Amino acid sequence: MKQQTIEHMMQLMTSQWVTTPLTIVVHLGIPDILGPGPMGIGILAQKTKTRESILYRIMRALAGADIFKETGNRQFE
Repeated sequence: MKQQTIEHMMQLMTSQWVTTPLTIVVHLGIPDILGPGPMGIGILAQKTKTRESILYRIMRALAGADIFKETGNRQFE
């Protein structure tokens, strides 16, 4: 199999790993909340009425996909 075909197959197989968390954060309004600047995960969890540990995992996953950036100690922009 060609390398390009393998890469395309991997993208298809893992696309839900990004789209599902992205759907969640958009539904929670996190992009708007982060509009003014970086914010700690604790404050984000309070503002969205979510569990901090779960939200942190979701945000880390999206940071790994270059959708958000972890700027410091559990802070995201």
